[in-house]
Order: sequence, then C-alpha cells, then structure tokens
Amino acid sequence: MSLQVKILVIVLAVVSLYAAFDYANQKFFILPSFVAMEHGEAQNTMRRCVGALRREISEIDNFTRSWAASDQIYKFIEHRKTSQSISNLSLEFLANTNENLNIICIFDVDGEVVWGQIYDSGAKGKIQIDELSKMSWFQPQSLLEYKTAQSSIAGVFITGQGPMLISSRPIVTNKNENPIRGAFIAGKFLDDDVLETATEHEPVDLKVWTVADGHIPAEEKEVLNHINAESQFHIREDRSDLLHVYSLFSDIHGTPALLMRADIQRDVRARGIGWLIRSNFISNFGNGLSVMLVLLLLLRRKVVAPLEELTSHVVEIGKNKGVTAKLSIERNDEIGTLAKEFNHMVEQLAKAREKLQEQSYSLGKAETTTRMLDDVRKRAEELEDAYRKLEDANQELKDFAHIVSHDLKAPLRGIRTVCDWILTDSADKLGEDGKEQMQLLVTRVERMHNLIGGVLQYSQVGCLEEKKDRVDLNEIISEVIDMIGFPENIKLSIEEELPVIECGQIKIMQVFGNLLGNAVKHMDKPQGEVKVGCVEEDGFWKFSVDDNGPGIEEEHFERIFRMFQTLKPRDQFESTGIGLTVVKKIVESYSGRVWVESKLGEGSVFYFTLPKQEAQVSNAKVEVCVSQ
Repeated sequence: MSLQVKILVIVLAVVSLYAAFDYANQKFFILPSFVAMEHGEAQNTMRRCVGALRREISEIDNFTRSWAASDQIYKFIEHRKTSQSISNLSLEFLANTNENLNIICIFDVDGEVVWGQIYDSGAKGKIQIDELSKMSWFQPQSLLEYKTAQSSIAGVFITGQGPMLISSRPIVTNKNENPIRGAFIAGKFLDDDVLETATEHEPVDLKVWTVADGHIPAEEKEVLNHINAESQFHIREDRSDLLHVYSLFSDIHGTPALLMRADIQRDVRARGIGWLIRSNFISNFGNGLSVMLVLLLLLRRKVVAPLEELTSHVVEIGKNKGVTAKLSIERNDEIGTLAKEFNHMVEQLAKAREKLQEQSYSLGKAETTTRMLDDVRKRAEELEDAYRKLEDANQELKDFAHIVSHDLKAPLRGIRTVCDWILTDSADKLGEDGKEQMQLLVTRVERMHNLIGGVLQYSQVGCLEEKKDRVDLNEIISEVIDMIGFPENIKLSIEEELPVIECGQIKIMQVFGNLLGNAVKHMDKPQGEVKVGCVEEDGFWKFSVDDNGPGIEEEHFERIFRMFQTLKPRDQFESTGIGLTVVKKIVESYSGRVWVESKLGEGSVFYFTLPKQEAQVSNAKVEVCVSQ
C-alpha cells in the first residue's frame, strides 16, 4: 500500500467515525431530549390552564360562602320577605361584581326558588324569578344535597346552554349554625371571556368542548381513548411549529365533562434546533483541527522519521567509507522500496569488493591494479548513480513534505479568516464567553500553523547545503542582537573577543539566534543579564550563553533538546519546541556538542563547542531557521 493511500485511508476513517458519532448523538440523544423537554413544558402549561379554571371556581365558591352564611339571607328564607330586603343582590350588582356571574339563586329546603336573578348572556338582560322555573336547561337538584352546614358543591355543572362554573352552599347563620334553611347558588358560563382570563398569562390558544353533548369534532374524539387516570395528558403534533395538548376536566360528580385543548407554539424545539446549529459549527471546527493533528502526527511518523533514518544512514556510509551497514526500514510503501533497493546496492558493492580482494592474490600487481581501477571506476559510477537516485528520492520526499504542509496550512488559514469574520461581524451576538472561545480557537489555529512550519523545517535538516566561509563571530553577534531586539531591561555583555571560524554564516547565526532569543523570551527578572563567552579547550572553541532567568530543573536538561518539548504549557507561553533541536543538529553536524547547566531560580548557561581545525569542520547540510 502506497504512502498516499495510507494517509487517505486514515483521514477517511477519522472523518467517517466522527460523522457517524455526531449523527447518532444528535438523532438518539439530543433531539429526543428536546422533544421530551418540549412535551414536559406543554404539560405544565396545560396544568396552569386547569389551575386557572379551578381558581375561577374557588373565587365563585368564596363569593357563595360569604352570602350563604348570612343572617340576612337566613331570616329572608325564614320569613319570606320581599326581594327588596336583599337589594344588594340587584341586577346592577350582578353585572358589576368582579366575578361577572350569570346566575344567583336562593332555594328553600324543598327545592323551590325563593329569589333569583339570571343574567342571560345571549339576551343581554335579566331573567325574572318566575321565568327561572321554566328554563329547562338549568336543573339544580344535584346542587341541593348537603351533608353538613359547612358543605360545599363547587365545580363544572353542565347545563342545556353549556358548561357553567358553579358553587352551591347551604344557607345558615353567620355562625354556621343549623338548621339549614335552603341553598345559595352562584355561577358563570364557561365562555370565551372565562377562557381568555384563564390564559391571560399563558401564550396558548385554549379550546373547550363538552364531552356528553356530542359537540366534540370528529378529529378530536380519538383523543379520549388516550386520556385516563394514569395518563392525564395527550400531546399531538399538528404542524412543525404547533403542539396540541389535551386534558379532561371533571364536573361536580367527578365525571369527565370537558375536553380541553391548548395550542402551544413549539419554542423549545426552535431553541433546540438553534443550539444544534451552533453546536455543529463548533463541532466542525473541532473536527477540522483533529484531522489536522492526525495528519501532522502521521507526517511525523510516516515521512519525517524514515527520512531522518535514511539520510543519517547515507551520511554514515559517506563518513566511514563502509558498505556493510544496512537500513532497517521494513515498510511496504515507497520508502520501504527505496530502503530495500539501497540495501541491495550496498550488498552488491560489498560482494564486488570482496571479489576484487580475492582476485588481487591470484593476479599480478599491474593486472590486478588495472582491473581494480576499472572495477572501482565502474562501481564508483554505479555508486554515483545510486546517490543520484537517492538525491532524487530525497527531493521527491521534500516536495511531498512541502505539498502536505501547504495542504495542512490552507484549511487553517480558512479557519482563521472565518474566525476573524465572526469576531468582526457578530461580536455583539457572541457575548464575552463566545468572544473568549473564538480567541482561544484563533490561538489554537496559530499554534497549529507554527507546529506545521516547525515540522517542515525539521524535516529539511540535512537537505540544504551552505558554503563554508571564514566568519567573524563578533559581527554575527551584532547582527543577531539587531535581529532579536533586546529590551531595555536586559543587559547583554560579550565577555571575551569572539574568534573567526570557518563555517556556514547562516547556520551559526541560527545557533546564536535561538540561544539568545530563548534567553530574552524566558527572562523573568526585572533587570536581566545575558553574557556571551568563548574559551579554547582541547582543540575546540567552547562558547557559552549565560542568563539570570528562571533556570531549568536538572531532570529537564536532556528533554529540552528533543523535538516539540517545552517546559511551559503552550496556553501560557507560545513556543513550537523546535529551536533547541535545530541548534543541537547544527552543532553536532560540525562534530561539536551542546549542553546546559542551570539552577532553578538562578539562571542557565548553554554551552556548545566547535572544532578549531578546519579538517574537523564538516560541510553539513542544515535547514536555516532563526525562530523557535
């Protein structure tokens, strides 16, 4: 399987797994939770509507209680006085009372009407007492059955003209003393005004039908089969933006008498969909960053590491002039094929060499020398051709790394642009938390961009050849200082005159640039000091960069020279963790070494050595990078 196919398969697997998880999460968890929340809120709304009707009944019952326990009414029944004796119960009072009652009646113990007024909402007028007995729609017998003097019959009462909210209490003295002289009844029709009052604080449209008279619409009758003692409510979705919530309301006998329907706008579902949109937006950003991270790690493992091993092996063969070492790369892609062919070439060269040695014993010196020269020339040409092929392969891998890096950086630039648009155009809608999250996302994108650049730079170590010149390090230090820009609170001093050495100018600038740049960036003292020194030691120039910064714990002395290693969280201090790794590569390419000595809280001293003799300075290939 080729390298490109491997990368494609892994990316597709990651994206597919995320998409499947996201779909299942929304379908089976998020959306059902919003529906359940919406249904629960709808049931609570219907409960509040039912409670409002019960409060209406309670207000009528309070009115009835205040008049039924009245000595004036009690004496009126006892002596059958004229209606003027209770003039407070006039039509004007009936029309102006807060209860807006439709009926007030007084019955004696035999069930005969003693006094009463009915306000006919249809006729908009008063019905006299002698007409009350002729009204077949009002049958009060069930309202006159009391068990005690404190008894109350209140609730829904079905009449021929529709449901009525009614209350009936026995007529007794102010002290609720027996005997009972009759009944005081008051009520109002359950009309649109009452329903409007019951829902004035609820954004619903409430409709009521009487169960017994068959006035329920055909499409609503099926609902009665779903409402019982265990399930007090039934919810039906009529449209995508409307819920119908049904419930039954019992009459004074406890029998279901009214079918109630509340039409409720689906605000909860709309809010849920809006939340899902925002969630998906953030989730997609996270998914994109995850894919970028996977690609970065894949590039490191599948491309950079094998490239380093292959390059190091070739350099080792060039240094030691040996042809017996073999590459240990076991892969089934292009890099593995290249390693196998290279090992085969080395093996053939080794066999040819052995063959030449065997022939030298049996042939004369002249003939042997001639043949050896011819064979060596031929093998040299083969080796040159092999190196040329290897350089072509390295160039292809380098181009591939550039292409992958470009493809990784392009989506990051798109993400950064979208974030800038959102912060510019919708800052007032995000709120402080939203702005903070967007700024955090921008920081993560910039960090990913720097990491990709650092990986690309590190992958090119050993790929660029720089000409060696005689370099005055005093001039190099001056250029590095100008490039870094030392702040006023940090003092830089050169302890000794620096030597002139033969090396790559840009390479040595990178070494001092990274070491001095780190000293400036990590300085935690108000008055910082940085010292640069150089001494001669055992045929090497030993350079030092000393600072009085925060210092480094001894357990981290080796770790800081590794790839992507930083001592502070990247949320606190932005760094790629590549600078010291590149410094180590450059110094070691010149047969030197680099190390650190430090005490926590007192500062650090970074040392590196370079050979004095020109013959010990190899023409190494190092990627140029002056930022960490």
